[in-house]
Amino acid sequence: MLMFKRMATVGGSIVLALAAPASAACTGEFAALAKVAGGDADLLLKEPVVRARLAELMGPELGHLEDSLAVAGPIGLSNCELVVEGNSAHKGGEQNAILSFSLYYGVITVGTRERGQLSIWSTRHKSRKRGNYSHLPAHVRDWLYVAAGGFRSRLKLPANTTMMH
Repeated sequence: MLMFKRMATVGGSIVLALAAPASAACTGEFAALAKVAGGDADLLLKEPVVRARLAELMGPELGHLEDSLAVAGPIGLSNCELVVEGNSAHKGGEQNAILSFSLYYGVITVGTRERGQLSIWSTRHKSRKRGNYSHLPAHVRDWLYVAAGGFRSRLKLPANTTMMH
């Protein structure tokens, strides 16, 4: 999978500069899993090592996570973490989730939102303390903030933002 390093406009045409394949930038024990980036959420959920760790971490709640990711965009790659965000079919404003898997260490972080209640599961040891979420990946913390507001912040441009052409 190729990642784009830079995008520029030249004479009205978009020019993309290609970077190295995503897996080349991410090293670590699970770097080979970078191949699922860009694919459907099921690719990550069914990957044996991810599946086993999710089952151990979430137990019977794993089925709830799968339901909450039934409608999801492609698997993203952010700071060498595979990330998928989605919602349950026909319950976009009620039941949502995010799943993050570190290609370095195989650490998993899951966030869920159901009827306004947020829950976090993580194999990150420091994040197990109640109220401490500073050790979670930034994309999970950002998702939590947006999810806590019912995703309303994604619907309206912030007052201090100007859209440029």
